[in-house]
Amino acid sequence: MIRIIFKDKILKLLHGNKNNFLILSMIYTLGDILFLKKFYFFVSLFILLNWFLVIYLFKFTVKKIALIIVLLFILISFFHILSLWAITEKAAIWAYLFLIIYLYFLIKLDRNPKNKNPD
Repeated sequence: MIRIIFKDKILKLLHGNKNNFLILSMIYTLGDILFLKKFYFFVSLFILLNWFLVIYLFKFTVKKIALIIVLLFILISFFHILSLWAITEKAAIWAYLFLIIYLYFLIKLDRNPKNKNPD
């Protein structure tokens, strides 16, 4: 019971600040890609949990997650051309993390035959 009340309070708090939360998640991700030279597990876990909340709050569809993946692959190509290997590797890590989320959504869509429309 306490868990449900706690979840409702958090969702009410985040629901009013959805756009700010999305922008912060994007800034955190770009900051991780551009400024951190190594992969830090807890920083990446924090950012990934932020993205899970954004996906849940905005009710992202398969197409929106695919758009994020395409943008990350464009970043990978751009940084690869500029020979920025550390940044390219970090962007690739985030692209693979979003590919896992995309795969989860596709499996979920496949298991529920009523929701064949990905929109």
